[in-house]
Amino acid sequence: MVMSPMMMGPMMMSLVMMTLVIKSEKNKDLCSKQDDLHTTGSCSYVVHAAKKAKTNGCPVVFSVLYQILHTHKDGSVVNPVVKAKMMMFAKVIGKEHKGRIRGVGFGPNPSGRSSKSALTAIKIHSSQARDNEVAQLKASMTTVEEKLASFDEMKE
Repeated sequence: MVMSPMMMGPMMMSLVMMTLVIKSEKNKDLCSKQDDLHTTGSCSYVVHAAKKAKTNGCPVVFSVLYQILHTHKDGSVVNPVVKAKMMMFAKVIGKEHKGRIRGVGFGPNPSGRSSKSALTAIKIHSSQARDNEVAQLKASMTTVEEKLASFDEMKE
């Protein structure tokens, strides 16, 4: 049975309040030590990326999203530490190449480009393969028909 604060004794109330104060002070201390602040609020990066992609009409590159979420509306950086990180990252990694995303790796990675051209290439390749198979089946069908006709002639 859960007891309401009014039903608890004064000693229990003081213990609960002391615990809450200790937790609150601990969280304030940890929060003050954070360097990488952002303006996302309670929404995750994924939610912000989906919203931005919906307004732009195309997927958002991670580096662009990082800059959006770590700057205020007026364009100022949230924290000088974040600005230093962004500048250092750009200096070490270099400029971002078209169609690539920094820090994702060497393998396949998501890009802001449309996959329409890739799908078109796949469709063309599959239609060519289908056409080749149909041509082979037609050729084998004609040979089977010729053999059947020759067997019919032998019977007569």
